[in-house]
Amino acid sequence: MSQMSLLFLLLFSLSCLFALSSAAKSTRVFTLMAGFGTHGYHHPRRCDPQPVEAFAPVRASHLAARGAFVGPPGSTTGWAYPGFVLTVTIEHTCRIIVSIDHQEQTGVGIVRQGFGQLLFVCPSCTRWRRNLYVKDGVLACRRCNRLDYSSRHRHRSDAARAVNLATKVRHRLGADSAPFGPLPPRPGHHGSARVYDRLVARLAALESRALMAFADTLAAVERRARKRKRLR
Repeated sequence: MSQMSLLFLLLFSLSCLFALSSAAKSTRVFTLMAGFGTHGYHHPRRCDPQPVEAFAPVRASHLAARGAFVGPPGSTTGWAYPGFVLTVTIEHTCRIIVSIDHQEQTGVGIVRQGFGQLLFVCPSCTRWRRNLYVKDGVLACRRCNRLDYSSRHRHRSDAARAVNLATKVRHRLGADSAPFGPLPPRPGHHGSARVYDRLVARLAALESRALMAFADTLAAVERRARKRKRLR
C-alpha cells in the first residue's frame, strides 16, 4: 500500500473518531439538559376525598380582629369552630400555643406584614399561610393536609370540561350559557371585533370537541349494550 493511501486512511480514521466523540458529547449535553429541564412527568394529585371547602379555615386576621392575640403572655382564649374547639395561648407577640379540643399543644408563629395583615407560619412546612385547617386533630396548611379545591375535580371528563370551558367563553361574550345558543352581534370597533372573532373561534372549537366526546361516549355505551345482549 502506498504512503498516500496510508495517509488517507489515517486522516479518515481520525475524522471518524472526532465525529463520534462530538456526537457523544452532544448526546451527553442533551441528556443532562433534559434531565434538569423536564423533571419527568408530574405526579398525580394525591389529596383527601373531602375538598378544602368542607373544612373550617382558621384565619389569623379573623382571630386578631376578635382579640385572640391581645393580652399578656400566658393568657388563654377558646374559640368554637364547626367540629372542634381551638384554644389559643399567647406566648409572645409573634408566637401562640394552639391546642385542638384540649389535646396536644402546638406552637404557631405569627407574621405581621404591612397594612395590618397577619399570616400564620404552618407548623409542618414553616411556610407563611393565610389559612390553616384542622384535619384529624392536626393543625396545618392546605398542602400539608393534602386538601384540594373542589373546582379542580369537577368536569374531569373531556366532554364535561369542554362544556365548562365553552360556558365560560359564552359568559365573556355576553351570550346565553346554554350550549349552541345564539351569540350577540359582532361589535363594530376593530379591537373589540378582533377579540370577538377569537372568542367565537374558541367557542366553536370547544363545542365541536364536546360533540365529538359525547358521540364517542354514546358509541361506547351502545357497544357495551350490544356486548351485554350477546352474552345473555
